[in-house]
Amino acid sequence: MYGKIIINLLLAFLVVLLQLGFISGLPLYFASLNLILISLVFILEISDLKTALLWVLAAGFLIDIYYFKSPGTYFLSLLAAIFLMDFLLEHFFTNRSLYSFLALIFFGHLIFKFSWYIYKFLLSFVFKDSFDYILNFMFLKNEIIELFINMMAVAIGFYIINFVGSNFKPVFLIKKRK
Repeated sequence: MYGKIIINLLLAFLVVLLQLGFISGLPLYFASLNLILISLVFILEISDLKTALLWVLAAGFLIDIYYFKSPGTYFLSLLAAIFLMDFLLEHFFTNRSLYSFLALIFFGHLIFKFSWYIYKFLLSFVFKDSFDYILNFMFLKNEIIELFINMMAVAIGFYIINFVGSNFKPVFLIKKRK
């Protein structure tokens, strides 16, 4: 049991290291790839909520240490996203299909970004900091492109896992055999 926890913590640390050290340095919109949220979608689908919460705790804590100016923002945003994704997975998306993965990353990304902006806005009052986000066409365009890149990464990851193993199926409805 402790070995599984240590391995998950080390993997979460590795994903955060890749996110902060490599992906954030990629050109153009590829830097907006949210590897942590994508990893959480796969962990939630493959494993369980407890493992995903361990990843949220580790990744949120590490990123909040790195971005010290906004304490708890990433952790709380990831926590909100993982609870919404788990609720959707338990009540609406019962099969492990491409469509359920894409829907999970779509809604998870939306709640992550929405809660992140809400927390940043609230923290701007606490720390007497400015909230420098303007809701205009360019902002919405960048958020939509970021969502599209994350959905494409989940689709590619889904097909890679589907190629390696046969746990997932790229269909929405499972047909009954006669």
